[in-house]
Amino acid sequence: MSSPPARAIDEECLDFEPAVVELTGLLVLSLEYGPPNWGADPDNDEKRQIPVLRLERPICVRGSGSGDPDDVNLDSLDDVREVQLYRIDEDAPLRGQRVRVSGTLFRAHTAGHHRRAVMEVKTMVGADR
Repeated sequence: MSSPPARAIDEECLDFEPAVVELTGLLVLSLEYGPPNWGADPDNDEKRQIPVLRLERPICVRGSGSGDPDDVNLDSLDDVREVQLYRIDEDAPLRGQRVRVSGTLFRAHTAGHHRRAVMEVKTMVGADR
């Protein structure tokens, strides 16, 4: 059985910041390693719970195409199934629930980014089925 072809990066894709986009999915906390070695020394590395949105369906995000090698959003992302959420309360009462989140997307570019795509959250509300 063959897998479906990967979706092309095209007009159906979302845009990176500064565009504000809306996503829906399950809000979960994921246990990840932090300093000092970010998982290279699990016995001594800090353990962190990070908020993650598990998307209802994969998305693609169009790269900026700026040509600037320092632009973290230069390249596109395809088949994104989880987005790390930034600037939300980790004790959010909606944890474990289906939510609708709006904000701006950017590519992971630091050790603290544990998913390929990160969203700086503007709003988050419970989403009805």
